[in-house]
Amino acid sequence: MAEPRSTRLDAVAPGRAVVVDHIEGAVDGTVLRLMELGLVPGARVTLTRRAPLGDPLELSVLGTRVCLRRHEARVFVVTDAPVMP
Repeated sequence: MAEPRSTRLDAVAPGRAVVVDHIEGAVDGTVLRLMELGLVPGARVTLTRRAPLGDPLELSVLGTRVCLRRHEARVFVVTDAPVMP
């Protein structure tokens, strides 16, 4: 089986579901708050849409819609989510 491809959350295409693998870089107050909202390793995240100029991003995590800037999303390294039946 192929190794899951990892990328940063800010590079995910709209409509694609991914799983947070790890957080890279410093965990500041903003990242800590996003973790409190569910963006933690192992969480399934779907990028629902991007603003017309690509910033901000709207994510769906744990049934909640979260909007964040690309530079905030860049610290989250994600892999492809397994296909749900």
